[in-house]
This record gives sequence, structure tokens and C-alpha cells, in this order.
Amino acid sequence: QGLLPSEQLHVYPTHDFNKAWKNPALFNQLLWKLRNIQAQACLIAEDQGNVAHLLSILSGCKVRVGSKLRFLKVPGSLTAEVKPPPGKSVPWWGWQLRRRLLEELELDLGPDAPPAPDLSHLLEADTPPPEKPFVIIHPGGSLPYKRWFLDRFTALANKLSEQIHVVWVAHDLEPPTELTRNVELYRPVSLPAFIQRLSQASLAVCNNSGPLHLANALNIPVIAFSGPSQPSWDPIWHQEKVRILRHDSLPCLPCDPVHGQQGGCTNEQTPMACMEAWSVDHVVNLARQVLAAPSPSA
Repeated sequence: QGLLPSEQLHVYPTHDFNKAWKNPALFNQLLWKLRNIQAQACLIAEDQGNVAHLLSILSGCKVRVGSKLRFLKVPGSLTAEVKPPPGKSVPWWGWQLRRRLLEELELDLGPDAPPAPDLSHLLEADTPPPEKPFVIIHPGGSLPYKRWFLDRFTALANKLSEQIHVVWVAHDLEPPTELTRNVELYRPVSLPAFIQRLSQASLAVCNNSGPLHLANALNIPVIAFSGPSQPSWDPIWHQEKVRILRHDSLPCLPCDPVHGQQGGCTNEQTPMACMEAWSVDHVVNLARQVLAAPSPSA
């Protein structure tokens, strides 16, 4: 969105797309669209499943670049496979996919390392600065066990609001009634609208989720609860502004594979110990330190 004309974007809900093999009408629609594009090449992102790989074969593309995860059952879907770079993060993996596609098309490969994303096409030009500094809190996440506790997020918002304006993002979770009137409730109407608001924040506090990486791309200071997530999902840009809260001494971590969902906490003796480790007071003090620190030079 913002980079390509709307007629070149074909958007489907993830669940519907991944289950299209059970829906012949949808699968045939996807295949018809792909074959009509008559593309020369197909890039399959590193997290895609069987439907994407099957469609890539049937699309007619002679160049098919991607990665094969263990759960994939479609043989021969790729003409060029890119394996995860050892010791590197997911953005590095995606960047190597891009470079291999360009290599196959005999185009300039560009830089070796992935540059920080540029989201300027989603931001409104000449937007005035906020009337007052604020902290943005996004308590959501893809699954409950990937989230710091809602009552602690609430207490954090209430305590920080005594010192600075706090914006609570009410997106995938209804805001708790215990929030004080000082906390502003914000319901984004679109992704660009959320990015615009996030870009003006003095600090973002969130779980290991999409908003973490958006804040990092926007060069916003961020405090994030890693929980069960792999270190390979940590942000890789603007490191001086990133605080990842991870309990390195827990033998159960990380529970989650790089791709795919574990489904729940695996620590039976101390459930959710990776989130229990972080008290409200600890995060409040860390947030105050970040807010009081001088802004690092670019």
C-alpha cells in the first residue's frame, strides 16, 4: 500500500489464503489471478505455507525463489532455495531471499546488509509535532501467552500517566475499566493512521509483536517483552533505542520456533515465568530512564 497501484495488490486474509486448498473456488480464483499476471518470477516469503508453494508451481513462473520449512509438503516448488543464515535474524533471512531473486534475474543485488525500513510513504507530510510528549502502550499480541499481563500493563499506564501523557492502543483487546482518565484510548482506523501516531511517540511499550518492529523502523525508543519469542525476532536497527526484556536464565526459553506457533507456555513448574519476571515498578523505572535520557545521535 502506497508503493504499488491498488490494482496490483491482491489482498486475502491469512487464514483464508492458507486454507485455500480446502476451498476449490478460492484456490481457482487465486490461480487464475496469478496466471493472468504472467510474471517471470515468484518470491515466496520465508514464512509461507503449502498453498503459496503450490501456487508458485502452477503460476508458470520460471524463477521461483523461497525457503522450505519443515512442514512444507510441496515438492519442486522452488528453483532457488535460500536457507536461514546461521546466527542471523529473520530480517537477514528475508534480505538474502531478495538478493537471490535479484541474482536470478541478473539485476543489481544492492547492499549486503538489510537497511532500516523506510515507512515515509505511509506518513503524512508536514504533520505538526504532538502538543505534548506521550508514551504509547500496545498491550496486544498474536496469542495470550505472548503478552505481558493486562493488569500489569494497566498499572504501568496509570503510573506513567502521573508523569507523562499515555496513549493506550485499543486494537485487539478491549481496554480495561481500571485505566484512569489520564490515559487516552486510541483505536486506529488504519495501519497508516497507527504508524502516523506511533511516529510521534517518545516511547513505545509493547510485546514482541508487529508494533515493536514498526516502532523500531520509525526509530522510536521501545521497551518490549520478549516472552517465549526467539532472539532471531529481535529488532536489528537503531539498537541504542531498543530495550528487550528477556529472561535469559530460563531453561524453557525460547518456547517458540522461528515460524509456527507453539500454542502455549511449556513451563509447568512456573507458568509464564518469562513474563512474571518483570514487575510494574521495574518497567516504570526503565521507562523513566529512557524518557530522561538524551536522544542518541543518528
